[in-house]
Amino acid sequence: MRNLHLDPFDPRDRAREVAPLEVLAAPDRLSLLLGDINAIGLGFPEPDWSRLPAHLLNGHLRSPGEEPVSDREAVELLARAGFVDTSTFADKEACRRRRSPTATCPAART
Repeated sequence: MRNLHLDPFDPRDRAREVAPLEVLAAPDRLSLLLGDINAIGLGFPEPDWSRLPAHLLNGHLRSPGEEPVSDREAVELLARAGFVDTSTFADKEACRRRRSPTATCPAART
């Protein structure tokens, strides 16, 4: 079990911070990562970034020059290594009641 608190201000740092953890997802290991990833999960829809003040966008969006969407590289690296984001199984109604301007809920699973 590892407790994480990834960089809230720099998506590139978040990707660097999770890179060494991929070995924990080996098929012969039981691993659990908990904490604040500071990124939006793969199963979540894109939030309305216009509701967030401009000075906070760089910590959430892809690099300038790229499409202005959530940077999910750290989450993508964890998923590719074999980790499963259990928040995608969360109660969707409870998720919708959150009041954060960037709160999102998992997309419907098929």
